[in-house]
Amino acid sequence: SWGLLSSAYGGDISPLRLVPDSLIGFSSDNGPAYAILVEKETQTLTLYEFNGTFSLKYRFPCSTGEVVGEKLVSGDQKTPEGVYFFTKQFSRKHLAPIYGSRAFVMDYPNFMDRKHKRSGNSIWLHGSDKPIKPRDSNGCVALNNDDLDVLATYIQLNRTPIVVVKKMNLVSPQVQVQTKESLTDFLNDWKKAL
Repeated sequence: SWGLLSSAYGGDISPLRLVPDSLIGFSSDNGPAYAILVEKETQTLTLYEFNGTFSLKYRFPCSTGEVVGEKLVSGDQKTPEGVYFFTKQFSRKHLAPIYGSRAFVMDYPNFMDRKHKRSGNSIWLHGSDKPIKPRDSNGCVALNNDDLDVLATYIQLNRTPIVVVKKMNLVSPQVQVQTKESLTDFLNDWKKAL
């Protein structure tokens, strides 16, 4: 039970209305947009829909790297933390059975990873040929095939972000809007200064 969280804005906010602080907001000009969030601590993958505000659409159990911690080097069996995008999709016929019904390639290492000298490759979101269990991958994010098949309908290559965090921090939508506005103001000021 989540209980209720008292808000600085008065009243109570239902935990179902809270949103992850790692999701800031993005354009949804062509209808709803989607973001995937992986919480390594609870081995949970969530799909959020954004249509002006974020709302939870699905929650699935997932499996991340066998070794706890942030990925640093190739072969460390850790799942990277950060914001990534999917660059390719493979169907079952192009995969070894271990990857299940399909796989999406993540753009790890991205610019920030390379800047911090993190290495590695072949980090995927994929299915499995057996029921998943916590922390049972070599660094990828694995889902049960049926869950991945549902999720796949919401993924657009190079557009749908997957945000991987150690622990999700939930905030009120008002706090999220303030964070977005503050970040936008900072970026606009920075752009003017350049």
